[in-house]
Amino acid sequence: MKPILAALGDNDYVKMESTGFMDLHINRLYTPVNGAIRISLAHNYLQNGDNMADPDMEIRIYPELEMAEAMTFQQDGGIPIYQTVYRWDNGMKFVNNKLKKELNNFLNFWLGNIKKQGFFK
Repeated sequence: MKPILAALGDNDYVKMESTGFMDLHINRLYTPVNGAIRISLAHNYLQNGDNMADPDMEIRIYPELEMAEAMTFQQDGGIPIYQTVYRWDNGMKFVNNKLKKELNNFLNFWLGNIKKQGFFK
């Protein structure tokens, strides 16, 4: 996650380009007191004037631990998908551990792909 944070720097948003691939968008969503950083990492395309996610993930990064966790996954087009690892119900926090593992595995795969595609050296 260091290359992503380095690309973002002090900005709240950065768009990265690599020839032959959809642009990569990084948005800083939130930096709480504990130092964790929430970002959105997304490839997007336009369809009939609408911005479509292909995919878009919300990720929490813990820089001091050099660790990240997937929090949400969104895929538009075809049959749209929206998945969230954490949910609140009556003030109680619930974690979908199976989905958390699946999304973290996908995140690792995707990060490898975007590196191979030349977004990060």
